Parts: sequence; structure tokens; C-alpha cells
Amino acid sequence: MNEQYAKYLGTIINLKIIALVFIVPILFIPLPHNVNDARVFAEFSKQILFIAGSIALFTLWALKMVLERKVTVVRTPLDVPLIIFFLIYALAAAFSTDIFVSLFGFYGLFHPSILSMFAMILFYFTIVSNINRRSRFYTIAAFLTSLLLISYALIPERASSARPERYASAVPSFGSV
Repeated sequence: MNEQYAKYLGTIINLKIIALVFIVPILFIPLPHNVNDARVFAEFSKQILFIAGSIALFTLWALKMVLERKVTVVRTPLDVPLIIFFLIYALAAAFSTDIFVSLFGFYGLFHPSILSMFAMILFYFTIVSNINRRSRFYTIAAFLTSLLLISYALIPERASSARPERYASAVPSFGSV
């Protein structure tokens, strides 16, 4: 019975990875930030979704391991360098002059911070340990599809010469992909 639930959780994890990879690049929720600061305006909702999604995926993976009664972590050549990088990042944050900014980010942006770096590493280990060959194909297809949608959405913006001057030198309206 537990194996059946674990298999079901594995399917949910794969679907959530595909959904997160598809939604994060195209997500754009206009939050009441300073409109002149295009980076904060465009990236905050993406960062919240990515961090929450990474933690949710890791929680599902942990629950799957509990149901299977074994810890499964796929080893890759990047494991040790990522862990060393995170430890150095954590040491730099611990000795920082402003620990709050090092832990949680700066003015509504979670990156660069320990929180965002931890979410990225959790996401990496969750993907590497749970995704299968078929899901890998769908994940790449979802990412490329979202990039294609972004490209189509930005064509009129780039082609238009009637853009307001305050956005002329700002970051593109979709922020970082």
C-alpha cells in the first residue's frame, strides 16, 4: 500500500516540476511596488512561486522517502561542488554586515540570499532524484514552450516605438527567465 502511495507521490512530484518550470518564466503579477523599479516589479512574484514550489516539492519528496522507508538521493558530479558553494555562501552570510539582507534578500528581492540559494539547491536535488527520462523530456518541452510564449508576447512590445520613456532603459517587462 505504501509503495502505491509512493508511486503516486512520484507522479505528483514530476507533474509539479513540469508545472513549476512552465509557470515561473511566464508568471507576471503586477504587485504594488514602485513601477520605476522594473526588476522588483517583474521578479518578486516569480521568486515567491519558485521558493514556495521548491519547498513544496522537497516536502513531497521527503514524504515519498518516508513511505518507501528508504532515503534515495541520486549522486551526480555536481553534488559536492554545490554543497561546498552553499557552505561558502552561508559563511559569507554569517559574517555579513547585514545578516537580514543576507538571509532574506534586499528590498523585496529574494535573490541573492541564503533563502533563494537554498531553494535552488533543494530544487536541483529534487529534480535529479525524482525525474525520469519521460518527465525530463516534458520538463524541457514545458520550459521551451514558456520561452516561446514569452517571445511571442514580447514581439509587440519590442516592435512598438510608443513605449513610455520610463521603461525605455528598464529591465524587460518579464524580468529574468
